[in-house]
Amino acid sequence: MSIDFTAPAWYRHTQAKTERADLSNDPGHQAMSRAWMQRIDFGGIRRILDVGCADGWTMEQFKARGMEPVGVTLCEREAAVASHHGPVVVSDMHDFEAIQYAPFDACWLRHTLEHALAPFVVMKNIRRHLRESARLFVVLPSPAWDTMPTHYSPMSEHQFQALAGKTGFKPVEIRAAYHGMYGAIEGSPNDFEWWIEAVAI
Repeated sequence: MSIDFTAPAWYRHTQAKTERADLSNDPGHQAMSRAWMQRIDFGGIRRILDVGCADGWTMEQFKARGMEPVGVTLCEREAAVASHHGPVVVSDMHDFEAIQYAPFDACWLRHTLEHALAPFVVMKNIRRHLRESARLFVVLPSPAWDTMPTHYSPMSEHQFQALAGKTGFKPVEIRAAYHGMYGAIEGSPNDFEWWIEAVAI
């Protein structure tokens, strides 16, 4: 018996409506994104995949750094805006198809993986779009957000490590980033997030 791991219609409908519309315009999320980007050496990265690109704010940051971003989002309204910064694939992260732009040198996955129904499938799909030794940047929310209605797959940093090993990645850094350190105080329980970098193997 085969199992269809692609997301059901109710998930696609819900995510297409909520996706990450409010994240790109949130000052706290922007501050945290900028803070981590300042720590990252993007040298050697030309083409970067932004899964859960929302309205393209992050794509804009990548483009300003000389990279060629390609976004993935389920929300057509957001895709129309994000496309000003590069190509955007309107699709579910579980089964998106961006091979025509591959192979990518890196992938950005900020506050996205916890919204997946099947993180294993998402990670395997991302891996097939990346070249060997490509870099994966993942941001996960504090585990205290496991009651969020659309956080279908919350995970700890240890659970991510195990998932990465099963899907073709090797974590090289996992850091707890506290919002108060970067002028992005959002209050409990969202007082920190995990910054994770891995490499494709």
